[in-house]
Order: sequence, then C-alpha cells, then structure tokens
Amino acid sequence: MTEGQDVTWRSRVKAIFDVVFRVPSIYVMDSILKDQLPIPWTTESHIMWRITGFLVAVGVFVLTPDVLLRVYSFIGGVLIALIVYWWNSYYIAHYLQQTSSDNAQTSMNVLEDHMFVYGLVLLAVMTVLYTFTRGYAHAVVGNYILISFTIPQVAVLTMPRWVIEMSLQASLVMSYGELVTCAVVNGVYIIYLSRFLIPVVFQLIRTYGIQAFVESTWIRLHIPDVLRVFWLTRIAAQAVALVYFVVIEENDARVVWYLPDSSEWWEIVKDLMVSGCDSMFTISGMSSVIAIIMHNVGLLLQKFLNVEDTEEKRIGTVSAVLFFILAVQTGLTGLERKKRLVRLGRNMGLLTTAIFHFIHNMVHPRLMTLSAQHTIDMRRHYPPLTVSAFIFFVPFYLIYLLWSNSSFSTWLLAVTVFTVELLVKVLATWFQYALLLIDARREQYWEKLDDYLYYIKSTANSIEFVFGIFLFLNGSYVFFFESGGTIRAIMMCMHAYFNIWVQGKEGWRTFMMRRTAVKKINALPEATTAELTRFNDVCAICYQELTSARITPCKHYFHAMCLRKWLYVQDHCPMCHRKLYQTDEPQSSSEEENPDVLDFDMADDD
Repeated sequence: MTEGQDVTWRSRVKAIFDVVFRVPSIYVMDSILKDQLPIPWTTESHIMWRITGFLVAVGVFVLTPDVLLRVYSFIGGVLIALIVYWWNSYYIAHYLQQTSSDNAQTSMNVLEDHMFVYGLVLLAVMTVLYTFTRGYAHAVVGNYILISFTIPQVAVLTMPRWVIEMSLQASLVMSYGELVTCAVVNGVYIIYLSRFLIPVVFQLIRTYGIQAFVESTWIRLHIPDVLRVFWLTRIAAQAVALVYFVVIEENDARVVWYLPDSSEWWEIVKDLMVSGCDSMFTISGMSSVIAIIMHNVGLLLQKFLNVEDTEEKRIGTVSAVLFFILAVQTGLTGLERKKRLVRLGRNMGLLTTAIFHFIHNMVHPRLMTLSAQHTIDMRRHYPPLTVSAFIFFVPFYLIYLLWSNSSFSTWLLAVTVFTVELLVKVLATWFQYALLLIDARREQYWEKLDDYLYYIKSTANSIEFVFGIFLFLNGSYVFFFESGGTIRAIMMCMHAYFNIWVQGKEGWRTFMMRRTAVKKINALPEATTAELTRFNDVCAICYQELTSARITPCKHYFHAMCLRKWLYVQDHCPMCHRKLYQTDEPQSSSEEENPDVLDFDMADDD
C-alpha cells in the first residue's frame, strides 16, 4: 500500500467513524421529540427535561470528531463501570449465599471456584477496555483502575464478612470517583474549546456569510450520511422485530422459524414504510435515502445518454427536497397509520412524476443536439429515444391504472394534469427532433423550419400555462375546503408567481417580439429571381444559398428567417450596422425560449 492509498484509507475510516458517532444523537433527538425516552420526569418538569435533553443531544451532534471521541469514551467508561459493579454485586451475593459465619470457605476453596476465576478474567478484560477508553498509558493510573475493579474479588480471600460487604461500595466509589474526575477535566476542556471556537464561528459568518457557513457545517457534520444511517438502522431493527413477532404470532407464541409468505412480507413492508416517516427525523432520513438512490440513477442516465458536465447531477438533491416539502405540506407525520400509508403512496406518485419531468429535461437538449448534426449516427440516437419513450408510455400506463382503480379526488386530478403536461413535453420534443432531423438531411435551406419549431414550442408552452392555472385552482380548492396550512399557502404563492405570472409574462413578451419582427420583415421588399441571380452570393448570417431573400434599405440580402432572428436582438444591419428602422420601440434581449419550470409544488393535493 502506497503512502497516498494509506492516507485515503485512513480518511475514509475516520469519515465512517465520524458518521457512526453522530447517529446516536439523532436517535436521542428523535425519541425526545416523540416523547419516547423512558425517563421518569414529572409533568411540571416535562418540557424542561425535553428541551434540556434535546439541546444536549444537539451539542453532542455538532462536536468535532476529537471531542466526540472523548464524549463516547467517557460514556463507554461509565458502561464498563456499571458492568463491573453488576458483576461484583452478583459475585458477592453468590459468595455470601454459599458461606456462613460458622462455616466459611478457605482461600484455597475460593480459588478453586470457577466463578471466581471467570470473574478475574472478566475484570481483567474490563480493566483493559476501561483504560483504553480513558486513553491512559501511565502505570499508576492503570493499577488504580485494576485495584478499584478487583477489590471485592480480593476481599473474599481473607477478609471478614463486613469487609467484603464494604468492598463493593469502596469499588463503586473509587470507580466513579475516577469518572467524575474525568468528566470535570473533559468539561473544562470543552468549555475552553467553546470559548475559543465561538468567536471563530462569528468571524467566519461575518467574513463569508451565513450561507457559506451553513454549507461548510453541513459537509463537516456529514448530515445526509448521518440521516441515511439513522433511517436504515432504524428500519433494519424494526424489520427484525416485525419478522420475529410475525413468526411468534403464527406459531402461538412458540418460536418456530420459517420464511413468511408474500402477503406477510407485504404487510411487513407497509408497516416499515409507515414507521419510516413518523417524525421529522425519519422524514429527513428517508429523504436522504431517496437522494442517494436518485443520484445514482442520474449518474446511470448521464452515462447512458453520454452527456457530461450537466446540472442533472442535482436530481438526487431535487428529489430529496421535493419529498421533504410534500411530506411537510401534507402533514405526513401527524396522520394515522392507515392514512399515512395512503398519503405516502400519493406523495411517491407525485415524486415519480416530477422525476420524469427532470429526466425529460436531461433528454430534450440531448435530442436537439443530435438532431442538428449533419452526420447522423443512429446508435447515438437510440439511448435518448429509448429514455423519452420510457417516460412517455410508463406515466401513461400509470395514469390508466390510477383512473381504473382509484376514486375521483383532487389528488387524482392534480397527478393526471401533471402527467399529461409531461406527455405534452415529450410529444413536443419528438416533433422538434423529427423536424430538425429532416432539416439535417435536406440539401437546401428550409426557411419555414423556424416557424414550425415556434408553433410547436408555443403550443406546448400554452398547454403548460393552462395546466399551471388549473393546478393553482385545484390547489386553492384543497387549501380552502380540504387541508390548509402555512406551507401549502407559501407553495401556492410560489407556484402562482413562477409558473403562472413569470411564465405568462415571458411568453407574452416572446410573442410580441416575434410579431414585431414579422411586421418589420414584411415591410422589406422581397428579392426577385433576377436580383438573386445577379447577387449570386450566400446569406451573410447563415452562409446558406439564397433561394429567397429580403433586401434591406442598405441593399444587403438576407434570408427572411435569419433577419427575423437578428431583429430579435437589434435593429442594425448585420453587415454595415446601419439603422434598419426608425422606431422608438424598445427591443428586449431576452431569449425566445423560456426555461421549463416544474409544477410539482401544486401537485400535492388530497
């Protein structure tokens, strides 16, 4: 193993332990929020205990790895001391039961007792582990720990009965005296470190901003990985418990192991899914699991489509955020178990449709790029065509199943509109792809191509705009008559602004720009065949042969379509930069095509 590989291996192991050490804090915070910790607090101090425990768990969670190791070493020392105390108590009780004041065992009889030998071995192992958790290397401290652990074992050899009974308390006092000393030292160290780090944190926030600080802290604490491990371990433990109880129930409380059938497995899966979204931490953990799954799906699609350096790597983050928003907006954690399962299924349906929209945004530019190439290699066209066919026919079939097996509801309307919007996008992509593919095989310039592409885009965008209005109305009905909420109101406002107002304004501006450009082009004289023959040159914009052209006031010849695109930008001649039109109408430099905006925020209705 080279030095670089050794450093990489050490960094990975350190990152794994950093994640594992932070997971228990999530369990504690989750239990406190759900009020499941077995702590005998009174009603008066209930809230105070919960707040204090939650803040302590948060404080442990954000500690640096070195300090976190100190904390868990201390906790490990406490557990070892408890084990030693339990064993000494058990052995002393056993010894006193076997002996009496008039018939005491000799030292040789005690040494021949197997429990005494086993106890010495156990205490030796506990001493080594305790010393390891403390990090002590000094012989004096190690001897002190060994003596404190083995006092009761040694006392039974020669000491009287009252000394043996007192040795147990002496061992406990010595052990926990060392623990208290360690706690004080570590507490002083943490306080000193906090006094040093808090000013540094404020200085970082003032220098780089709160966003940069949050992002760096998010990465340093490995929050997605911690939430992912928390959710998976919790689900795994519940799965083992559910399988065990199913087996006991089927065999009248007699444990006879067998493989559950398909119906039992399905019930187990449903129960796990319901339990996996019963709190905000489990929702966050499930979102992290969805994020890593969709991230890998995005990487596979990126490799399959042969695209590089795209923003589609964000599909994991987008999927996780969308799932979390849907869960919070619909109040998933506060529903009954049966209703929660239904709502989870509906949210996953909406999430799947939104992911299909995102995949379409990956496929569309790839198909447009391939169709515009003059050299057509169909082997490169098959992957994006296959993916586009998949995101067209699979949602279509799913909608068919939903309408066949589900009752009418506002949620069914929302998911149907959301899916039909996807189908319209895919059809528009196919039509544009076909036109561009035909144009690539033509030998002459296709002047009407831009018009045809504009008609397809404008039709698709108009349908999406109408669907956006429908989703807003559907969401408004749900908000006022079914289930309201602050989150839903915020998402409705965002949908109304981005997917209705902004998209409608951009579409109208594009339409007005195009209409103005068409009027200007129609005002220019069209070149006759004789003029084109006499000119005998190509269009200075596209460098294609002039089969038809418009003549500018400065006597330059251009394709009407090329000149129209130029007029979207400015009113000057492309050749001599002379003013073509004397008008005070301001021209906008916006692009013709509007960006696609997913309407997922309104597609979460009941």
